[in-house]
Amino acid sequence: MSKKQSEYFNMESFFDEFMACIKGRRVDEILSSKVGFANADYQINDANCLIELKTLETNQAEESVFIKKLASLNKLPFEKTLTFDNNNHSVPDDLFKQFLGSIEDAIYPRIKKVITKANKQIRETKFNLGLDSHFGIVWIVNERSILLEPNVLKNLVVKALDTNSLSSIQAVIISNVNLHVTTSEKENRHLYWVPIFKIDKDKEEVDEVIWDIVHTIGLAWNVHVRKHFKIPIKFKTISGNEVKMTDFYNLIENKEYQ
Repeated sequence: MSKKQSEYFNMESFFDEFMACIKGRRVDEILSSKVGFANADYQINDANCLIELKTLETNQAEESVFIKKLASLNKLPFEKTLTFDNNNHSVPDDLFKQFLGSIEDAIYPRIKKVITKANKQIRETKFNLGLDSHFGIVWIVNERSILLEPNVLKNLVVKALDTNSLSSIQAVIISNVNLHVTTSEKENRHLYWVPIFKIDKDKEEVDEVIWDIVHTIGLAWNVHVRKHFKIPIKFKTISGNEVKMTDFYNLIENKEYQ
């Protein structure tokens, strides 16, 4: 497939192709059309895992309700602290940090809802198909949520996983395809792929088998995206702790690599 980076990939088709490469299949292809439960998206028998794909396609920065919520969260502290000097607004660092924190607080319910729904889909798929030995992965792809920079999304997922109620999820992968990230306008555009593991409160570490399988999927993903993007030598897939995720921010518009 020869597409330019300035064009958008259809996520469903993009993932269907990827899953076929790693011997995965769509769960709905093996189910009756009269199925009475919300199923997970993909099954990989060789890896004993189910994957539910979630794409974040809403840009909260364009939603009036979300903007009003942010304004209400920050109105009082800004009114108390904001100073004016010849119409130039001076915002203290601690107030700016508070504003960033309010963005996370405002978006968190959505991320929690996405993960909770995915947990139910994986749980019901395991029950109805007799796949008790399968573990669950939620794969979240940020497509348009400009405010959810990689580090923010990671923090919100970690927060959502800090519970024993999501028993059908063992890992969450966050990544991007169409909404690229960078450290500056002069830098190359990047893709990221970051696994986040759920550790139950009665355990001290991630299951080694699950860790290996998730990272094997990550290696295959690296190969897959490189087939579809004209990647320069400097292009690197951000994975795990290779770089500080706080250095990266989302790009509003993707440009074709030179």
